[in-house]
Amino acid sequence: QDVRLDFIDRLAPERRTWLLAAYRRDRDALAGGAAFEPDHDLLAHKLARADGLLLRDGVQERVPGIVLAALDAAARPATQAAPARDAAPAVAFDVLSSVITSGGELVRLPRREFEVFANLAIKGRRVPYDVLLEEVWGDADDDHAKLKVTVGRLRKRLGFETIRSIDAGYAIGANVTCTLAELEELASAQPPLARAALERLDAMRLRYRRELAGTARNWRWYTAWSAKADALIERAAVALGTHALEKLLYDVALDRARDAIALNAVSQDAHELALRALVAQGNAVGARQLLAAYAATLRRTLGMPVPDAVTRILRDIAS
Repeated sequence: QDVRLDFIDRLAPERRTWLLAAYRRDRDALAGGAAFEPDHDLLAHKLARADGLLLRDGVQERVPGIVLAALDAAARPATQAAPARDAAPAVAFDVLSSVITSGGELVRLPRREFEVFANLAIKGRRVPYDVLLEEVWGDADDDHAKLKVTVGRLRKRLGFETIRSIDAGYAIGANVTCTLAELEELASAQPPLARAALERLDAMRLRYRRELAGTARNWRWYTAWSAKADALIERAAVALGTHALEKLLYDVALDRARDAIALNAVSQDAHELALRALVAQGNAVGARQLLAAYAATLRRTLGMPVPDAVTRILRDIAS
């Protein structure tokens, strides 16, 4: 019974209603042993067809129950709206600490579900099935059923709208927010920063974890993304250290500079901040040692000398 259900969707509402009524009328006639009226009953004709849909071959009914159900659903009054889903909960994904909250409550996901969710949330765009299978399960040709089951469980935990199905792929829903965008906005802000912005930056710096719970093993793009996150936290640390230096909090400024250097050993801004903090503390020996170590790192990794802006700090000390 090769009947295309999408054919029914293409019929006009009046035609679908008429097909359903004709089918039921002739079905009842068959059951009651009544004779057909060829001028009125659709199923009275051998190999009768309606816009290409085979309905009956002689006395054998050819309309399966699933088609009848589809016709019946299509014939319902338009005023009978489908029951509305509950509003999608606000889901927040803190990429810095790998924490997920739904409606303000902490959600702990099994490893596979977390990997699929994190993959979609970080990318923020449609991800094809085969890409998710490769990056989460390690094989693009793996069974799609396991991905669909995992997404179904995620929707049950976080709300159906949390993950959207788009063109043989999935995308994160509009109800999901990701802290990476907030961090990028704050780290790119020009000084002076308001106190509230500084507090948020410091809180993000403290939450930052460089590894996403082992999820990166098959993510080819993860290295580039991780470098971007490192760069944003580095800029946040430098911004916090610069503010501390202006407030004469030299120890805090030096700590933030060291945090930034730990993320990027060749950061010019971080080394300038550290040198200025050491000079402000009167620690000329420490400043020269830091400069020597910086010069060695630049030669070893980039094959370049120390920028003039950095060496000028020590020249100013000597003068």
